[in-house]
Amino acid sequence: REMLESMVHLYDTRQAIEGAIDQALVAKPLNQADREQVIADSLRGAPQAKAAWPQSSGLEDIRALVELIDVPTLAIYGGSDHIHTMESIKSELVSRIPGTVLEILPGTGHLPPLESPTELVQLIERFVAGGLDEHLHALLSTEEAERHQPKVRTTKAYNRRDLEKSVGYS
Repeated sequence: REMLESMVHLYDTRQAIEGAIDQALVAKPLNQADREQVIADSLRGAPQAKAAWPQSSGLEDIRALVELIDVPTLAIYGGSDHIHTMESIKSELVSRIPGTVLEILPGTGHLPPLESPTELVQLIERFVAGGLDEHLHALLSTEEAERHQPKVRTTKAYNRRDLEKSVGYS
């Protein structure tokens, strides 16, 4: 309870946000532009949302919703994440979604897109390129997999293009 209460003010000031970045959120130093963006985004949040976040998000039980996921899923965990443990990711996410692939980014904290963007892209590309067909066939009968194949190809192309844009690849 004390921890939740202390988190209410975690994003109130630049100094508090810098402390959260350095002590909890990242395992690798962020480049200055990304660091400034995290700080600006955190300061811009509505006070009501900042106050409600630790009280509601950590207490929300999403297990039933997670169990409804029935598509190939890649879970990516920062091996040095101080916010979530690997055990919680395995028990609350991976174990509830059939066929989920768990990949670990060693030396990466809670913000993999900012800490390890190249490695993150490689994991996603490998999953989409090589693992999608395998996961589909494991989850669906052959007939169902063939029926879903065109949709998967569209999703693959869409995801790769958007992913490249989001990490600055042209």
